[in-house]
Amino acid sequence: MNKLTLSFLALFLILVIVLPTFIVRGCDFSSSPSFSWKKENTSFGTPLKTSEKRIAPGKVKKRMIKVYRTDLQKTVVMELEEYIKGVVAAEMPVKFQIEALKAQAVAARTFALKRASSGKASLSTDFNVAQDWISSEKLKEKWGEENYLAYSQKISQAVEETRGLVLIYKGKLINAYYHSTCGGKTEAGEEIFQHALPYLQPVSCQYDQHSLRYRGEKSFSLVEVKKILGVKEKKQLNLQIIAHTKGGRIKKLRAGGKIFEGAEVRKLLGLRSTRFSWQLEGDKINFLTIGNGHGVGMCQYGADGLAKQGKNFVQILQYYYSGVKITDYSKLE
Repeated sequence: MNKLTLSFLALFLILVIVLPTFIVRGCDFSSSPSFSWKKENTSFGTPLKTSEKRIAPGKVKKRMIKVYRTDLQKTVVMELEEYIKGVVAAEMPVKFQIEALKAQAVAARTFALKRASSGKASLSTDFNVAQDWISSEKLKEKWGEENYLAYSQKISQAVEETRGLVLIYKGKLINAYYHSTCGGKTEAGEEIFQHALPYLQPVSCQYDQHSLRYRGEKSFSLVEVKKILGVKEKKQLNLQIIAHTKGGRIKKLRAGGKIFEGAEVRKLLGLRSTRFSWQLEGDKINFLTIGNGHGVGMCQYGADGLAKQGKNFVQILQYYYSGVKITDYSKLE
């Protein structure tokens, strides 16, 4: 085969086989995908920093905590993340959006570690003392055997995908208070807990109206109310609002000539919140409430409402807790 024939054959191979292969492979992007982060809608709350959009669960070692179990009437040692799963399952409806459940997990973890760091020997499963908590045995009764596996996996996902993450303000754990339903606006921390904190400020919230406890009503006879509030039977009840809180709830009111804190009246009458009004009907008085709970910090139903709008757990938390950051708690130790 002469040189001219060899040269022609080589050129043929390059044009017909090698070059097309190179072109095809050079345009094939499937082997090295390029992902871009969508710009989140941050029209509410504190705008997110770029780094905060990619917050990943922490790689922390297992941490053991002491918890007083009211059902057993004794203190037990529990792994922190397993404890948080029981808190999330007890504190939020499992059918809530996953991002709302993640927000709850971070808030609950922060609350637990803040309490532990304050010198408390143990947490308690009594929600009147600390956070509510439920055992897996009780969850099986609550959800039923047919739902238990799927529901518990959803709770585990929310906790594991936020493992170790906590809320901080100026490098310290915050008091991550939360409540069921704010009823239009959350409350300032000092109005309920007697200490002003910059991250516990009132924020408008129109995302909790799907709560079954958004509105409530409770009726009493005038005689009952007087007895409960310690007003003499012959004295006029004459309820009057004296002051409102920053969040628009009743701070102080007068009843039968006596001055009461709004929170005290709420407790005595068993009302859902201090955002209440009343109507007189003959010898009866109807109390109308909006919202459920003290109103400070994260509104749980509001968190679910925001999640339904596509907000992630970081955005939800930064909406309700002003100026906070999210970090791995091991970095604080």
